[in-house]
Amino acid sequence: MQTIRLMIGLGFLTFAAYIAYYMVEQYRQSSATGLARLWDAAHGSATKLWAKFVIIVAGITANLDGLADLLGAPELKTAIDAYVGNPKVVAGVMLVVSLVSIKARNRTA
Repeated sequence: MQTIRLMIGLGFLTFAAYIAYYMVEQYRQSSATGLARLWDAAHGSATKLWAKFVIIVAGITANLDGLADLLGAPELKTAIDAYVGNPKVVAGVMLVVSLVSIKARNRTA
């Protein structure tokens, strides 16, 4: 069971890292300045920009309990369980909502 949880957490983190890398690459390739570079990285859509940000946050959220274990802070893990519940479920919901938002935006563009 622990191996499956580890694989799911690493999957979330890998996907979030991929999205972050892609956004940084698009940002660097843009010839615009300031916020226009972010706009170019999101292909001209605030919805896509926000959804990609939420995917990155979901990757971090999915690994909160592992981070608490790594830091050796059982009180942090207890607080995470009390306030968030199961971080992997929360991250999964965030990921699905973001992917649906991106897909819906692609259909209307």
